[in-house]
Amino acid sequence: RPTMMGDRTQLDLYPGAWDLVEDSIISIKNVSSSVLARVSVDEGTQADGVIIAQGSRFGGWSFYVEGGYPTYTYNNLGELATFKSSKPLGAGNSDIRFEIDYDGGGVGKGATTTLTINGERVAGGRLEKTVPARFSIDEGADIGMDRGSPVIQRQLNDRRFSPFNGTINKVTLEI
Repeated sequence: RPTMMGDRTQLDLYPGAWDLVEDSIISIKNVSSSVLARVSVDEGTQADGVIIAQGSRFGGWSFYVEGGYPTYTYNNLGELATFKSSKPLGAGNSDIRFEIDYDGGGVGKGATTTLTINGERVAGGRLEKTVPARFSIDEGADIGMDRGSPVIQRQLNDRRFSPFNGTINKVTLEI
């Protein structure tokens, strides 16, 4: 199916973008990919909230900070895999990166994951299977929040849309 991305392998996204339909951003399904968030947190602030989320509670992913710890949750039809940093996010500028090294060999296969803060590995593990086709028919990607039906239940219980309380300078998706 054609997408607006064509042959692009990288896309920069900025705060305020929300409800971006799947075909308007790079597809991270069935390929190795990464999401890089360049964020800043004020001194004395415990970072919290969604950096980027795509999909819904029925399938998708969310890259967020919970209680100061960068976290990535992959939702495969309600089956959650969460990778939480072993170190909190410090004050100032940080690059938080989550990489998916896809196994290949077809659609919906597994992957090895790595979470880094400023180049230091702080978490990782396995996804035994991944979403083979669409994350959601009617819910898109949001930067700095998770509108609609959130990817993970945590955001339902938090502030409206669970906005990130630091500054998101840029989010880069790459395949």
